[in-house]
Formats: sequence, structure tokens, C-alpha cells
Amino acid sequence: MTLYYVIALVFVTFLGNVDVLLATTEFGENAVIFFQECIIASFICYKSNKNIGGRSLRVGKATNTDEMDPAEDRGVLTSLVGNLNTRVNAAREAIRISKEVKAWVKSGKSDFEAQSLLGLAGMSDDVAGIKPNYEHFEKFLIRKYRFSDMLINETPTYNVWVTIGFGNIRTADQLPIISNTAKFKLYERYVKAFDRVTINKLYSYRTPVQSSSGASDAEMTARIMLLAKQRRPDPYYAKCVLGINKLNAQAVTHHSNYKYYQLYLKLANQAA
Repeated sequence: MTLYYVIALVFVTFLGNVDVLLATTEFGENAVIFFQECIIASFICYKSNKNIGGRSLRVGKATNTDEMDPAEDRGVLTSLVGNLNTRVNAAREAIRISKEVKAWVKSGKSDFEAQSLLGLAGMSDDVAGIKPNYEHFEKFLIRKYRFSDMLINETPTYNVWVTIGFGNIRTADQLPIISNTAKFKLYERYVKAFDRVTINKLYSYRTPVQSSSGASDAEMTARIMLLAKQRRPDPYYAKCVLGINKLNAQAVTHHSNYKYYQLYLKLANQAA
């Protein structure tokens, strides 16, 4: 591997971590500037050594046939620095907005205010979802509702449902009203994360799965629909979620949650 490819490899590795470096504020920015200078200096040194080493003892002839001309050198160098600057600027902008999002949560800004500040106000969720700032709105919601804390505490999914404002969505036929909203997507992310944690504990440590008590028909239906979308169908875990895993076959069919288990089996078979 030539020095040129080593430089390129280091450059690509750096691009993948520039966001992390910048996140360390002043130290990170100094590191970025230093690395930019190192790339340029290394490239120049390499080209200088290559030009010297490629000259033949015979006057006027060179043995290095793959040597790039000056214009190509400048093109490569410009491309390297340009790509780096693009990534650095994008990372800085993302970090700036991230800091603002934290401040909005701390100051108690509403969802509408956050959407307005991000240029998403008045847009449908389908339209807003393709905008670059949409991910920052999702991060705002995650921080606002303290999703990380709820996951650590294994907060039941119905509690999360109510916390994010879906308490008035009671029946399954109301689900189309919210199914494409940012908050529902957030609920979906929480359910998937919650299931990963509880499934691991169930099969690794035999920890019982806590089902949501008093959950609405809408939340139970949404919960089961999301569970059925998983790659590997797990009827036993579905029974645990529904609180019917310890019942015999006859008792299961008479339980109020049996209809949700039937829905799970139907959707899981369709997804298979």
C-alpha cells in the first residue's frame, strides 16, 4: 500500500468520525483544523517524494509512468479538502441545531413552536418527514418526553401512549388519524426498543413481561400490529404482552385479549 492510499484511508476514517470530534467543542474543532492541515501537508510531501524518486539517472527521462500531472494533483487535493469541509460544515450545523433543541426542551417550548423554529410548521407529517430538519424535531420529542429514561425504567407502552398525547385515541378505528404522525413514529420506536429489552430479559433471565393495565383498544391494536411486523414471529412473547401466556387453551379463547392474539397471528402470517 503506497503512502497515497494510506492518506486516503486515514482521510475516509476521519470523515466517519468528524461528528464525534466536533461534538467535543473547542478541542474537536482544533482537531479538525489540525487534521485538515495534516492532509494537505502529507499530500504535498508524498507528491514531492514521488517526483524525486521517479526520476531516472538518464537525463530527461522518468521511470515513473503513473505519475499524475500538476492539474490532476490539484484536482485530488481540492476534492479531499472540499469533501472534508462539506462534512465539517454539516456536522457543525447539526450540532448547532442539537444545542438549540436542548434549549427548547429546557425552556418548555411546545411542539408547534419547535416545528415553527425548524421550518416545519403547517406541513403535513408526510411532507415534513422528508425535510432535513425533521430528524431534529424527532430528537426534540425524544428529549421532551424523556424516552431514554422511560426505556431504562421499562415504562409500559400504554403509559408512553398517554404521555405523548394519545390518551384520547381510544378505539382501533381512530388509528388512521395518528398513524403517520411524528409522535406515532416515536411510539413505534419506543415499542421496538422496549420489545428488544424485554424479549432479551424474558429468554435470558426468565423475567416476566409486564403487560399494560387498562390499555385502550387503540393502543393494544397498535402494539400488536407493530409486534407482528417483527422479522421473527414470536407467538409466546405476544401472549406475554397480552397477559395470556399462563392460561390453558380453553381459557385463552375466553380471555378479553384473545381477539388481539388472533390479530397478531393473522398479521404475522401475512408478513411471513
